[in-house]
Amino acid sequence: MRRRIRALSAKGSITGVVPVTETIPPPAGLRQIREGDQNYPTKNSLPSMHEQARQDLEARKSLGIKRYGVALQPANGRDAIRDGYEEALDGAAYGAQAVWEQDNPQETYIGCLIESLKTGQPLNFRGRFVPESVQRLLKDWDKR
Repeated sequence: MRRRIRALSAKGSITGVVPVTETIPPPAGLRQIREGDQNYPTKNSLPSMHEQARQDLEARKSLGIKRYGVALQPANGRDAIRDGYEEALDGAAYGAQAVWEQDNPQETYIGCLIESLKTGQPLNFRGRFVPESVQRLLKDWDKR
């Protein structure tokens, strides 16, 4: 069994197919899945997202030191509640964007690319035609 996934990280977005190695039954004592809930996670061969988050946090720490000359510390003269709230709002907006793009793939660049590859028509995204050289590159990439 294989499952199509989209992985997001600080390094960008990757869409691919990964083998599903094992279906995990719900742990004892957990509630049953209700209508509208997602399934319990399925084990696969991809890395732990905890490790990915740790690496991303280290990268953000390094960026902060490079940008501000110091890692984030308490009592730094900034309003942590306001900063956190504003970052949470940004995160909610990015989440809304991702959900919208999944629900409306025909409106996204990748949706237009897929349609172009299916129909053989020139790639047209929001009225802008993509140069033939870029289209050839994308089609060659799709053959991989």
